[in-house]
Formats: sequence, structure tokens, C-alpha cells
Amino acid sequence: MSRVLSGVALFCELAALAMFGVALAYGRFDQGIFFFLYIFGLIVALCAALAWSMPRNITVRVITYGALLVGCVVFAFPFVWLLGTGFKYNEEIFTYPPKWIPSFPQRVLRSPYVTAELHEAIERPSQLTRARWTGLWPRLEQAI
Repeated sequence: MSRVLSGVALFCELAALAMFGVALAYGRFDQGIFFFLYIFGLIVALCAALAWSMPRNITVRVITYGALLVGCVVFAFPFVWLLGTGFKYNEEIFTYPPKWIPSFPQRVLRSPYVTAELHEAIERPSQLTRARWTGLWPRLEQAI
């Protein structure tokens, strides 16, 4: 009876990890019944082989550490989602299927947040005359 319970515990852990894998890979669960029967069939075969072939003390350790890993994935998932969403553009947040990794921003040549409304027009040094530069230098020293 303990081998059957070990197999069931291993199945639950691996099935939970498989569902997280499907969620990350596809972003949805509408792949069809045969897709999930295939995945769960492989997991059942693997769990039955592991439960009957491994010694009891190793099986207990695998089940314990597997449960801890599944718990880590379950409780870390909201943090990873929050962190990933913080780096996304607004258009990437509510897409279906979800986009897990944010895209890199395009290279901008000038910041959209800097305006010249509050400042005088800045001249390039090559356009400055010596007299104009000597007039601007004290103002630059004050700004520093």
C-alpha cells in the first residue's frame, strides 16, 4: 500500500509541475484531451516505475523534496509575475496568450521626458563665440 501512495504522491507533484510547464510554454490549456492524456500517461508510467524500483527511504526523500519544490514554484509564481509585469509595456500586460518575458525597448536618441520649455536653447560649443562662452561660463559654474 505504501508503494501505491508513493506513486500517487509522485504523480501529484509531477502533474503540478507539468501544468506549470504547459502554462509557461503555451499560456493556455486548450490543447485538447489527447495532449493531456499523453502527458499524464507518461507521468503515471514514470511514477509507477520510480515508486516500485527505488528504495523506500529514497522515495520518501524524493517525495519530500518534490513537495517543497512544488511549493516554492507555487509561492514564487506571483512574485515572478509581478516582477515581469513591472518591466512590460502596457500593450504587453494584457495579451492573450500571456507574454512571459518582456521585450527590450527600442533605442531612443533623445529622452521624451526632457523639454526645452524651462531652459534657454542650448547651443553646441562649436557654434559659440568666445565672447558668448565667457558670458555663459559663470552661469555654468553656478549650476554645478
